[in-house]
Amino acid sequence: MKQADAEDAGDADGDVPSKGANIRNEVKNAQIFAARAGQSLNDKIDTQFFSKITLGMDNQTIDIPAKLGDGQTVTIPEQIHGSSKNVITWHWDTTSIEAMNSPEFEIEDGNYYDFVLSGFKFDYDGKDKVTQEIVADGVKIGEFTVSPYTNGTGEVADNKHNIRITFLTSQVPGHSTISYGASLATTFDKESSEISFGEIAGEDAKIEVEKATISLKKDGHFYKDNGVVDYNKLHWTSTFKVENKDSAADKVVLTDTFGNGYQYGTGQNQANYIIRVTGNKGTDKLIELSDISHSPSGKKIDFTFNAAKLVEKNIFNEDEKITSIVLETIGEVTSATQTKFLNTIQVTDSQIGDRQITSAPADASIERTKTQLDKKATVQSGGNVRYEVRFTVDEDTNNFTMTDRLSSEKFDFATVGSDSYELKIKGEGENVYQDWVKETDISGGNGSPSTLKITFKDDIPVGTHYLYYDIIPKDEATSSDYKNLTNFVQWNGQEKYSTIQNPRIDTKQSRGADWSKMTTDWGINVNQINRKVTGDFVITEPHGDVKYLDFEKFYNELSDNSYQNVNKYLKFFENNVSGKEYQYEYKNGKFYWEGTIDEAFELDFNDHTKVIKLTVKKLPSENQTNYKFGIGYYNVPLDKEAIAIAKDKPNWFPNRAQVSYNGGNNEIDSWIQVPDFMSQHLTKSGRLSENFHEKNGRHIDWKVSFNHMGYLGEGEALAKLLTEDGIDITDIVGTDQMTGNDDVSNDKTLQDISNLLGSLKISLAKLANDGSGYGEAELLEKNDYKIVEDKDESENENHKVTFNLKLTESGLAKYRAGKTVFVLNFQAQVPSLDFSDDKHEHFKKWLFRNKITLSGLGQYGDENGKRTTEATVSYTDNGHLLDKSGQSMDI
Repeated sequence: MKQADAEDAGDADGDVPSKGANIRNEVKNAQIFAARAGQSLNDKIDTQFFSKITLGMDNQTIDIPAKLGDGQTVTIPEQIHGSSKNVITWHWDTTSIEAMNSPEFEIEDGNYYDFVLSGFKFDYDGKDKVTQEIVADGVKIGEFTVSPYTNGTGEVADNKHNIRITFLTSQVPGHSTISYGASLATTFDKESSEISFGEIAGEDAKIEVEKATISLKKDGHFYKDNGVVDYNKLHWTSTFKVENKDSAADKVVLTDTFGNGYQYGTGQNQANYIIRVTGNKGTDKLIELSDISHSPSGKKIDFTFNAAKLVEKNIFNEDEKITSIVLETIGEVTSATQTKFLNTIQVTDSQIGDRQITSAPADASIERTKTQLDKKATVQSGGNVRYEVRFTVDEDTNNFTMTDRLSSEKFDFATVGSDSYELKIKGEGENVYQDWVKETDISGGNGSPSTLKITFKDDIPVGTHYLYYDIIPKDEATSSDYKNLTNFVQWNGQEKYSTIQNPRIDTKQSRGADWSKMTTDWGINVNQINRKVTGDFVITEPHGDVKYLDFEKFYNELSDNSYQNVNKYLKFFENNVSGKEYQYEYKNGKFYWEGTIDEAFELDFNDHTKVIKLTVKKLPSENQTNYKFGIGYYNVPLDKEAIAIAKDKPNWFPNRAQVSYNGGNNEIDSWIQVPDFMSQHLTKSGRLSENFHEKNGRHIDWKVSFNHMGYLGEGEALAKLLTEDGIDITDIVGTDQMTGNDDVSNDKTLQDISNLLGSLKISLAKLANDGSGYGEAELLEKNDYKIVEDKDESENENHKVTFNLKLTESGLAKYRAGKTVFVLNFQAQVPSLDFSDDKHEHFKKWLFRNKITLSGLGQYGDENGKRTTEATVSYTDNGHLLDKSGQSMDI
């Protein structure tokens, strides 16, 4: 008997991705299920459909009967409670299905069988349905579709799934038996009251799960203090329980895996932990974190509860063991922009009698909504802190008073009535504070923190609104007072606080460039909130992957001659880079502030990393009350070689530094834009001669400039390129275009460049300091360059000219003197403007084209060592009637 067997294509061993069904075959592309014409087999199946069903639980696999007799009960062992995934595998074949059911029938192409999987969760990966093909020997023999189950009320049950098996028997002609197998990766739903795998069950037959010896659950919500929700604190609760009343645990290890964006540590910057343990001899106590063992590793913490040690600490009675644990973690939110927070816990070890039992992970999440109370703080220039409060008014709001309590007496709220207070309501203009606020009151002060109370009118529109106001530092406030500056805003039974944690207001900025020298200037403003600093400031430059800036050359230049000219390259300023310059001097191997004996700073260069480390030891102030300053790095060279050979020519030159003080590191960056002229490398433009409509002397003056980055190598390599190899230049004119007054265009080359070399003038120019172009061009003498024409007899020399340009030693000297931009001027003659044989014709517009290519540039060109550009110039007839020769005629 011939058989098409899909089961031999692979084993369903549990290595099934958690997302999507994994079919036990050569499974091809997944697709969303499309309904197929055919009849349901469900009415014909009265005895048995599947030949075998198995359930995988991590390292254990059990058989599930495909048929249950009347009153039969099948029990799944309790290990399923601790399994992380459950792989369910079904086997079926056409011959058994036809034979086991009465009356017998034949399965036809397109027939399908439906059943419901109950008690398990499945990840649809965002799809409405998941369909995968069943393939044997490269032939599609069926489909296996999983889709959500909807209960009688229209709700989707996450622990039930509709499964459809579709037969495609016509695809395997000649086979009397077709065998199938499919696997599905799921997770067991511990709360489910119904378990079913698609088995055929008799009356009162059932599948049940053995009661778990232990249970574990995790919950999470925003912290609530006396009924007020605090949206800046998260409250996680994990509950472990020994479910068998006759059992208790000698030891329990809970592994808590924390997510991003909130506080959870047990060491420095510790979260708040509340721990309750109960024992089998009546103990129910709150204990300290120090009463148990806790071992952090990355984002995981193992909490180990040992009954014997709890007895030693007089927490448990003699021989008492653990029956339950409640572990609560309360931590502050550390990411103001994060909207979803995750936490997972698992029993990774527990000893109950002679059994070692683990659990599956228990997850929880806390999520913000866009209508919840929210608060943001931003330190402003000058030291004020600007607050933004998002609050929602709904139909149930009955308390229209908002309060904000400061934690520090070093700050005050802005004066009532000042422009600091703003209220923005969608659709009602920029600031409607006066329209919807009944009263603003500030209390406290005089040595105690202030409280702001804003009472809104009770008819304020329903919706989510934004309130803004400032707090202002008092004269005695220093930068250290900003650290952990906290205030609490309360609205309609909700509370949110914002904390400025370890503020470091450091900025980096480009201060321009001298493109003629290819050097850049940079400024760094340090500690702009004037925070008190203990210890040194350390600035490392550059930081990270910074291309195109040559800090090694910069350091060599500033340190040359024992730092004789260091002041040209490195400057310090009071407050910021726009402030008064601090003077310093170098003597006896150290830097000192001018007129003092105080060592100012140290400089160090790392030959390996090419990083300059600047350590500022003390600022020039008698009482040292000002801790903010600016640093200027001047004449930092660009790495011209790196720029010139870059395949993707940069439009920006980035720069990054790291500023470190008070134990913190702050990465700052800035960039400078490459001027358009320089980024083009090669440009061309054309200009019509005067009286262009007249035949005599009609021509176009074409101008070409190249090497806008001012770099074609250095030393001998530069000399070889410019004086020995030369640059090959090809100029092609046309095809030109003429458009008549009927808007019909014709193409023809009207330009003639047979005398291009006779009109050619070659100049060198210095790049403009701002990179926008070049300065006055110096016309080279005949002995400054050499021209060799390369004639191609196959080309029309009137329309294409190729020549090689070399500099002589005198020309190279002018280039090396700083005039690095090449400028070429030449003419194209235009003998006629006529396109036709008619004697008289009136047109509207002419377009003249020119293309130039530089070759032999090697790595400074494209992948072929070339650079190419095109240009056009247009001419519009002003009313002349032209004869064939282009002469104007009076009419």
